[in-house]
Amino acid sequence: MKKNEEKTELGIVRVHNGVISRLAYLAAKEIKGVARMGSIGIRGKFAEFLRCEECPHGVAVETRGNEIKVTVSFIVEYGANVQDVAFRVQENVKNAVEKLTGIILTDVNVNVQGIEMPASEGKGGIK
Repeated sequence: MKKNEEKTELGIVRVHNGVISRLAYLAAKEIKGVARMGSIGIRGKFAEFLRCEECPHGVAVETRGNEIKVTVSFIVEYGANVQDVAFRVQENVKNAVEKLTGIILTDVNVNVQGIEMPASEGKGGIK
């Protein structure tokens, strides 16, 4: 049985990768210093192009047998400690997914894709 499935007396409970992805997305956005989510794959690039902040982009979930790995990509606010923000994202994603689904993540990888300047400092950011 896979890690995202649980057999009960009534049948199998299966948590889809989309649920894990959404939880990871919301948990990452909670962290002070995350300016916005990054992009992974075509769906992420499209969501970024549309500036869709509610589309769960910037997260990839990989399931192989009993391993579930999550990769989170985001942009850090200028002035924030990059390592600290990355570590807090890892912790928050792991804690949120495990607490709300009961699924133990084997890895939470983070990709810091850039630094974003505050809007008052000019358009765009440092990438």
